[in-house]
Amino acid sequence: MTKDEIRVNGVPISIGDARFTLYRIEIDAPAASRPEAHSLFHSHSYYELHILAGGRASIRIAADGMRTIAFCGGQLVIVSPGTEHLTEYSENPLIHCTVLSLDLTETDGDGGFYRYFRKILDANANRPLSLPLALYEKILLYRQITQDTPIREYCLIQFSTHEILLGLFDFLGGFLGTEDRPEPQRNDREARIVLENLMNDTRFTLEDIAREIGYSPRQTARHIRQLCGKSLGEYRLQSQIATAKKLLSVEGRTATITEIARQTGFASVSSMRAAFCREVGCTPSEYALAHTAATEDSGSEGTDA
Repeated sequence: MTKDEIRVNGVPISIGDARFTLYRIEIDAPAASRPEAHSLFHSHSYYELHILAGGRASIRIAADGMRTIAFCGGQLVIVSPGTEHLTEYSENPLIHCTVLSLDLTETDGDGGFYRYFRKILDANANRPLSLPLALYEKILLYRQITQDTPIREYCLIQFSTHEILLGLFDFLGGFLGTEDRPEPQRNDREARIVLENLMNDTRFTLEDIAREIGYSPRQTARHIRQLCGKSLGEYRLQSQIATAKKLLSVEGRTATITEIARQTGFASVSSMRAAFCREVGCTPSEYALAHTAATEDSGSEGTDA
């Protein structure tokens, strides 16, 4: 009985805020020479690219009841993260399946690339795709490269990984049109000016701010914390309360609590009251009464003097 050969190699590549790690998991096995395979439903935290060089296979997807994706030599199936699936191979005398595990994570760097590449992969996942000959041949050559050899081979696998990723996204239509491409990131000074302005405008969510400055939401949240030592929600709540306290002290007798709540961006009077009780220790009405009275007393003392 011929023993299955399983090889794994990982190559990391960063593009903007997207970090790809392409793992080669190769299985060479005469189907007739191994015991009956008992594949189980499972899922991964990464994209799994199944490329079949010969024979036939099917991937069963445990979603919407049960769906079977049949594919054959020269075809690719991208299984998206979190998709429960199992793979079944035909009884062909010789099966060579190359599995590329594509781990895509978000990192520091120019924003927008992570979301962009993920959108392209998800749009093409879980269906058979016939590979162009040039890309198919690159993948077949790629699997033959070993990384435990001199520096030339190490460099070759790095270059080949770039070529395969470029060819893959070119094939998937990732470079057609411009409407969904990541926008250029603002320089640091521009980004900070926009950030400081939008932090104080409650109409803009964290995602809105991230889109405006060209960062990912996670990067934006980190910059906000570096800038003011708080999360966006904490910063805004403290700013809202501070503004409301000033208005209650000055306009407590002329403006209603409802008007001040609306002016300071609270969703309702009840949410403003809850925030005051939690952060200030009294209701807005009690705060207004105490501070307008204090203002009047200090004014009277000045007049008497």
